[in-house]
Amino acid sequence: MKCIAYVSRVPISDRTIRMPTGLSDIVSVSRKHNPKSQITGIISYRDGQYLQVLEGPYLEVDKLMSKIASDPRHEDLWVFLDVRVIKRSFNNWAVSVFDFVDQGNFFNAFIENNSAVLNSFNESQ
Repeated sequence: MKCIAYVSRVPISDRTIRMPTGLSDIVSVSRKHNPKSQITGIISYRDGQYLQVLEGPYLEVDKLMSKIASDPRHEDLWVFLDVRVIKRSFNNWAVSVFDFVDQGNFFNAFIENNSAVLNSFNESQ
């Protein structure tokens, strides 16, 4: 199984204070297609940026990342984690909008499991 995590910017024309218009479409399509592909994960939006974590079979995650990389709702996409995993951090999440306050335990486990990569970030990252 594979885990990919990335950040991307929302195009300037789509940014709003609360939520970009494309986010509801992303979540809707994800909830429909990802269970068939055995992909789970989270997506979060804040200050014009998405943070997304995807987990699932190698081929399926790679296919989805190719689509995301060419999706005009994402700019400056940066994959900061691309690793093999044995256990999902977001089991039973069909790529849901993630609220860091309410779901801190899930995110803390993800951070702990990937601390070596995440600790290597510089200040701008």
